[in-house]
Amino acid sequence: MIKFIKILDLYRIWYIVTKRFNKVMPVRIRLKNFLFLLFLLGGCVKFPHTSQGYFTCHSKKENEPLSKDRQAIIKKILARAVVDEKDIPDYHLVKDKSHIFILATGYSHFMGNTETFIVNEDDVPSKIKDVEFCLKSEAELQSIADNTYPFLYLTLGEFTLTGDIATIGLMNGWQGQKNSKTIFLGGGGYVWRLKKINGDWTFIDIVVNFQS
Repeated sequence: MIKFIKILDLYRIWYIVTKRFNKVMPVRIRLKNFLFLLFLLGGCVKFPHTSQGYFTCHSKKENEPLSKDRQAIIKKILARAVVDEKDIPDYHLVKDKSHIFILATGYSHFMGNTETFIVNEDDVPSKIKDVEFCLKSEAELQSIADNTYPFLYLTLGEFTLTGDIATIGLMNGWQGQKNSKTIFLGGGGYVWRLKKINGDWTFIDIVVNFQS
């Protein structure tokens, strides 16, 4: 509603200016030019939760040693979820699709198990094509939401690696504000099985697909 009101205010100003300098300009032409202006401004839109210094990442050298296979598998599912196929559940609800947070803690099982593992900075690519990624702790994500608004972030899980067969899961979930009573619907995730073929990890089939 607030954004809608701001757009109306912008249109009123645009209408007055164009009417003053060109009284013969048809309303439909003014409207067409206004929509073009919005299109241009759209490329300059910044989202508070991924700006204002929040989207900063620092290497954590104390974490587990880097595994090239693990790194390649994580990159594969991130590319599928939010870069290429963009098929992670409720991807359309992600506000800033070019800057995405990833929880620095992964879960061995998304359902019914609280066993966790560390997600290294080196495991996660800083960028795939035009999409940037940033690891944050639960406390950091909470702080960002409390200072801006609720947003979706990604959580890795269900990672296994046995020979040339691996599984990897990804969940798209909401980070709410601490004192808010709002219940968010939406989000979800999936777990994929991959196989290493000629040195490249390839998706074989989907193990489970779930909606929050």
